[in-house]
Amino acid sequence: MTEDCMGLGHAQEMNPEHPNCFLLEIARAQMTRDIFPNSPIKFMPPTRYKSGDIFYSHLMDAMFNFVGVLTGQTIQLLGMPTEAMHTPLLQDRWMSIKNAKYIFNGARDLSQEISFQQNGVINTWAQKVLGETLKHLEMIKHKGLFKAIEDRAFAEVSRTETSGKGYDGVIKKHLQYLNPFFEIF
Repeated sequence: MTEDCMGLGHAQEMNPEHPNCFLLEIARAQMTRDIFPNSPIKFMPPTRYKSGDIFYSHLMDAMFNFVGVLTGQTIQLLGMPTEAMHTPLLQDRWMSIKNAKYIFNGARDLSQEISFQQNGVINTWAQKVLGETLKHLEMIKHKGLFKAIEDRAFAEVSRTETSGKGYDGVIKKHLQYLNPFFEIF
């Protein structure tokens, strides 16, 4: 499969109260774009820290849209101001589209006008994330994928090879089991 067919996703998920969270989100988004320059990137909005404050939520979405246009994210999902309270209404969607259109038009060529400092917050954070990712991948390689999953290596979720959601519905294949689709593929 060629790179242009490999869709990748990442989300803006940092705590908005963290100092420099905006710069750190730029670092993560730019790093993703730099590592995968030819792949479509699906950038997902900051939903983890949303609350019932629709004004603050709308501001978070605007900052998210700004990171998206600045770092060249290919597929920009839109956040909704009320998504932490209920399924967004039509006017919430309209407001989110209007927000994104303004930011994507108003900052369209900004990324070509600025550069990041070699030892600045953005590059330093990106290097830290890359270093931690390499250590994490080495740990997975050392433990093996199934043991790493059991030890909560992915999203703090643990699953064993002999348990987990849906395990009670798994049955052993009969020796004469035949699936014609395997031959077709």
